[in-house]
Amino acid sequence: MVSGIVLEHFKISHLLYYRSILHDEEAYPDPFSFNPERFIKNGKQDLSIRDPASAAFGFGRRVCPGRHLGMESIWVAISGLLAVYEILPPTHGDPPQCKMTNAIISSVVPFLYAISDAHRNL
Repeated sequence: MVSGIVLEHFKISHLLYYRSILHDEEAYPDPFSFNPERFIKNGKQDLSIRDPASAAFGFGRRVCPGRHLGMESIWVAISGLLAVYEILPPTHGDPPQCKMTNAIISSVVPFLYAISDAHRNL
C-alpha cells in the first residue's frame, strides 16, 4: 500500500517484465552496454535482432496507440537537431564514454560535449 492506494502486483511486475525483455542476454548480447552496432549486420539492419520498440511500447491489446506518432516525433526532433547543429566531443579532456544508469527506467549519465552551428562555414 502506498499513500492509501493498493498497488496491484501485476502492474509492478509488468515494469520488471519489460525491463527483463530489453535486457535478455540471449536476445541482446551484453545488454547493459551501449552498442548500437548490435542491430547492424553486413552494413544493413539485422532483422534477426528483436526491435526494442516491440517491448517498449507494449504488445497485444494493450499496445500503445500513439507508438507510431512517438517514434516519428523523435525522428523529426533528432533529424532537425542534426541538420542545424554539429554535436562534437569536447575540445579538451578525454572523449565521452556512454554510461547508463541501472534502474527500472535507464538513462544516459551526463557527459561533456560541444555544439556548433553546422552551417556556419557555408
